[in-house]
Amino acid sequence: MPRTTDPRLVENGLIVEARRRFSEEELTEIRTLNERTFCKAEVAELDAVLASAVDILQRYWRWKHNGPSAFNRAEAAASLNWCLTNRSFSWGGIQLMNPRAQELIIHELWMMPLDEEEKSPTVFRALLDGRVHPKSIEKAAIAALTKLNKTRGPDVRSAVDQVVQELCEVYECATGIPVTLSNKGKLLKYEETPRSSAGEWVCSVVRSLDRDVRPSQVSHSLRKCIGLRNSQQKQ
Repeated sequence: MPRTTDPRLVENGLIVEARRRFSEEELTEIRTLNERTFCKAEVAELDAVLASAVDILQRYWRWKHNGPSAFNRAEAAASLNWCLTNRSFSWGGIQLMNPRAQELIIHELWMMPLDEEEKSPTVFRALLDGRVHPKSIEKAAIAALTKLNKTRGPDVRSAVDQVVQELCEVYECATGIPVTLSNKGKLLKYEETPRSSAGEWVCSVVRSLDRDVRPSQVSHSLRKCIGLRNSQQKQ
């Protein structure tokens, strides 16, 4: 199978859950950031913010190391090819594929017009109930593989957008103030690091766990998050 060379796999083909233990130093760093940013908050509120931030970062770590972003296009294509070659067109077969290939197939199924007997409240429910025809899964796998093979350019897969969005929600809940973004530093000079109160906090929390994330990535994700919020408010 395409994933057997992945060092995270055990003999039964399942991915070993990645767990991230936070050291006392890391927790202290996040706690200090919170106290500086939410200076008017009560102790209980600060504890709640810390718990929320750690929970979000834990999910980010799992998503980065076990989720779709952990697999490149070639690995996803290999998994889809395995599905087609072995005609593994069932929920059990989909579960044996890597998470990125799974995501692509489910996305294609979601986009496809399903027959009446296949319909369910969600694609997941339909797959679990065995309502999706093997032919539909085959079509979804072919469509996903075709799109992958046509894709060119850098293979950018990142969990940063999601973690930034969730941290923005925590900030707004704790302060009651909408998240803003500014990249103006001293003498109004542009900087890649976010300079708004919310931006500095979100960026610092993310980078407290993952130093590989560039400040410019956080700025980009913040801009997308704010743009989405503003577009929703206009509707």
